[in-house]
Amino acid sequence: MEHTVEEFLGGIAAALPRVLAGLVFLALAALVVRALVAAVRAALDRVYPAQPVYVQLGATVAGVYLLRDIDFNPGDRVVAGGVEGVVRTVELRKTRFDVGGDTVVRANADVEQKWTRKPECAGRRGRPAVGRASESTADLCGVAA
Repeated sequence: MEHTVEEFLGGIAAALPRVLAGLVFLALAALVVRALVAAVRAALDRVYPAQPVYVQLGATVAGVYLLRDIDFNPGDRVVAGGVEGVVRTVELRKTRFDVGGDTVVRANADVEQKWTRKPECAGRRGRPAVGRASESTADLCGVAA
């Protein structure tokens, strides 16, 4: 019995340095993770002041989707975020539209939820109207062919 107790205590003594090293590693890893989270949060707070992180990331993700969408480009006439206008610029957080000579800015999260591209009406008079697939661009732009 004494031999078993001595062997058990010897095993604990041999493992103790490894256990302590593991605990120190975990403590340091936790500090590094906290520092990284604080740095990312500070960077996001500078870009997106006074917004929760999930809102900040949502706006950025929507911006990435819009930037990569081949159907949504500067110069396109669209209805998005409650406005109808021509897309001027698409950035990570917001999109700028030309609406009747004014610049209207909408958050990308609002634009990405639902947008509709209007038909091309270059050089034509009249306002584009929603039409059926069988209608010509001239009909959709409110101009007789």
